[in-house]
Amino acid sequence: MSRNSTCFSVIFLGLLLALHAPAQQLDRDAAKDMLNKLGAAAATSEFVLSPDQDQRLHTLTKDLLDALQIQSDTPCLLMAHDPRVRSHEFVVCNGLFPPGLDPHQPAFDLKLGKPFAWHVLTISFPDATPDNPDEQIIQYTWEYDFSSLPSQLQQVLSPATPRSGRSLFRLDAGTWSWVAYR
Repeated sequence: MSRNSTCFSVIFLGLLLALHAPAQQLDRDAAKDMLNKLGAAAATSEFVLSPDQDQRLHTLTKDLLDALQIQSDTPCLLMAHDPRVRSHEFVVCNGLFPPGLDPHQPAFDLKLGKPFAWHVLTISFPDATPDNPDEQIIQYTWEYDFSSLPSQLQQVLSPATPRSGRSLFRLDAGTWSWVAYR
């Protein structure tokens, strides 16, 4: 066998083995790190509060409220087609709606002078086997990180339960990367 054909055979065999090798599993810590980087990049200064949260917020001392650097606190609704939005009685909420709040119930759009990132609390891998071994759906719980604020503010701003999320990750050239929220 010539040297060129031997070299070609070795390359071909290596490619064939690489194509049929089992896909590397997505590591829990790597997924969490990628999601936390997304949370840091998606830091926001706009939040939606329930009426109860807004009421509790305004019972706090001026010093605590100054720590938030409140830019505005406006009554809002989730549903853009609600007649109360069309009549300019309310604006449309721009942040995530608090868990457990009726979409037709008024809330408050709170704009702060500094952004807050979100971070992952727990991660789980669904039991279902994906159709594509190079893709993986990850389920997780997350919350905004208000740890830099005094505890009284944390209690008002943090919802009772963390939010749930799902994301698609894809293996490309031996490296897992985040693709999209699901």
